[in-house]
Amino acid sequence: MSKRNTVRKKMSLRDYINLMNYFKTGELEMDLSEYEPSALAKTEIRVMRFNEEEKAKMDKFFSDNPFGMSIKSVMDLIPKREGK
Repeated sequence: MSKRNTVRKKMSLRDYINLMNYFKTGELEMDLSEYEPSALAKTEIRVMRFNEEEKAKMDKFFSDNPFGMSIKSVMDLIPKREGK
C-alpha cells in the first residue's frame, strides 16, 4: 500500500476543478465558460492526500503554470468593463 502525504496548495477554484478533471480524464482544461468567473477566481488553500505517483501527476499539471495559477484564473480576477 502506498503511503499518502498531505499536500496543501493555494489555488483558484478553476485550477482545483481542472486538476480534479485532469486526474479523472487526463485533459488539462475543461470548459467552465458557463460558470461565474468571479466564483472560479476564488483562491484558497486546498488540501489533498496523494501518494508519490499522484503527487508527480499534480506536479506535471502545474509544470505549465510556473506562476502557480493558470492564465484563465488570473484573468478571472480582473474586473470586467461596464457594458461587457
